[in-house]
Amino acid sequence: MPATLSAEEIDALRREIDAAWTAAELAGPVTTSELRIGETDVRISVVGDQLARALLPALEHHDPAATSPEAVIGAWDAASVGTPLPSPASLVDPILETWMVRRDDEVVAQLERQSDGVIRMSDHLERRYLLGIERAANLSWWESAAPFRRQLHWAMAPDALPIHAAAVGHADGVALIIGRGGSGKSSTAIASIRAGLGYVGDDYCVLRLSPIPIVSSLYATAKVTADELEQVGDLADTQDPDVGGGPKPVLFPLRRYPEQTLLQAPVRMVLLPEIGGAGRPTLEPASPAEALRALAPNSLMQLHFDGVRELGMLRRLVTSVPAYRLHLSTERAANPGLIRDALDRTSARLGAGG
Repeated sequence: MPATLSAEEIDALRREIDAAWTAAELAGPVTTSELRIGETDVRISVVGDQLARALLPALEHHDPAATSPEAVIGAWDAASVGTPLPSPASLVDPILETWMVRRDDEVVAQLERQSDGVIRMSDHLERRYLLGIERAANLSWWESAAPFRRQLHWAMAPDALPIHAAAVGHADGVALIIGRGGSGKSSTAIASIRAGLGYVGDDYCVLRLSPIPIVSSLYATAKVTADELEQVGDLADTQDPDVGGGPKPVLFPLRRYPEQTLLQAPVRMVLLPEIGGAGRPTLEPASPAEALRALAPNSLMQLHFDGVRELGMLRRLVTSVPAYRLHLSTERAANPGLIRDALDRTSARLGAGG
């Protein structure tokens, strides 16, 4: 197989995927939800009860769609249809291959195929975004914990950008917590919801910039390492047996604290967590360049669609709000109070016109 497919081959594969999706919908059973996610109304349809139980719980906290859905997101497994998953010849790249169709320099369709029997398709003209897998039992744990990342990104572009960050606070404003895996994002977000702060997410949220930076919730889940599970208190029993099952237990903190659901809020600050000692947590000013270096690589690597535009959005974010290095205390319960105090001071300044 050549390293690239021709436009005709991509179009033929796209038609095959559409035909497989149509056959899957007819085969059923289909679970459908119409939701408002990050100001975008979408219809999500999942073929097969097992797949629906794995994919839909992470989105259960969203409000119903307010208008007719702007996009359709669909998922099915080939075993439920009884036909092979549409695919070109063997992979050149052993992990992932991607193809794009452009017209007048605009991406109108995109295909992704993984070696583990997963294919994704975006059709921006039809506003249809699909996920096909060989069988429901093969669904990865991270796909069920954070489902439809690519499809939601495609559906929300170009006005919104999913970013790799946690966010906690209140309706007046949130702190965006950014950093690599192991930096303390999830543990700080989980400690914050237990301390009474509103919860947008622990790993992903959606960024919009008009007229100020605003983040919206994507998932109702939170992921921790197995050795951290004993430190999350009453959240440990919010695990869902149909979701996750991988190296990180997946929690549903909003099932325990539904009143702290925060679907959208303005960003007031960016925090770069660093694991500290047993003393009190502290904040230290950080530059926009430091914040961009912490945020951009993972966000763009995982969710890249239009790199120039997306990097520009991230740059506007980190130059619009202050950034701080957050030196975390190993006493996790102490960290949320510092975040709350910093947000309260920011709200007071804004209320005073500062």
